[in-house]
Amino acid sequence: MLCLCMDNMLILYSNDHMIKSTEKMLTSKFYMKELGVAIVILEINIYKTSNGLILSKSYWEKFREIF
Repeated sequence: MLCLCMDNMLILYSNDHMIKSTEKMLTSKFYMKELGVAIVILEINIYKTSNGLILSKSYWEKFREIF
């Protein structure tokens, strides 16, 4: 799956080989810079657990209530 957001991209696959091959293909066509593992995207927190990923908006909802 490929998710484009403005000028950022999030690549999601179940294995590292697919991620690396997708990055290799894209960098052969476009200038890209590795930003590392995503922690927050589209105001959604991403947590990695032993069972997979957890997506949560609770932090931002609490933050908005303060302001």
